[in-house]
Amino acid sequence: MQRFSDEKLVEMYRNGNHEALALLIVRYIDVINIKLRSYKLSECDFEDAQQEILISFLNVVNTFDKTKNVKFKTYANRCLDNSVKNYLNKIFTKKSIVDKSVLKLDEDIDVGDLLTNKENPENIYEDKVLYNELLEKIQLELSEFEKNVLFYYLDGKSYFEISTLVNSTQKAVDNALQRVRRKLKTVLND
Repeated sequence: MQRFSDEKLVEMYRNGNHEALALLIVRYIDVINIKLRSYKLSECDFEDAQQEILISFLNVVNTFDKTKNVKFKTYANRCLDNSVKNYLNKIFTKKSIVDKSVLKLDEDIDVGDLLTNKENPENIYEDKVLYNELLEKIQLELSEFEKNVLFYYLDGKSYFEISTLVNSTQKAVDNALQRVRRKLKTVLND
């Protein structure tokens, strides 16, 4: 699957191949982390931001439209920039303070440059290893119920739709997604 373009992986994911999404996450996790590190955030804020931006990335995958003649990495770069800015605005609005400890260190980061560096055989192998480790950890860490809820959520289903599909309550779905977030946060930070 490593040889497929981002656009092809998006298409495969939309056709039910969840491994394609995992590979996209592996490809873009460094991009997300670099964007976040361009701000001076506390470790706690960094981890929270990373989690939120990963969720935003799932929305990027779900909303990408190849008929617009835009490459996925261009679309993802713009959306991720906006997600980071929106998240920072949200957390500082919630805190009702202007936090002077958050400073932009770098201007725009070119996703193309970051992804091009991953095209050499060594980086492809490392990505494949990370991808397999991520899938294995997800399989080990999440219960069957949590995996089902996660995959329905990634497919864009509402809490109500998910609760109907898994024959449970919306509250149970919300609780499962909260557990998934905590577990994935642990997995991604290991």
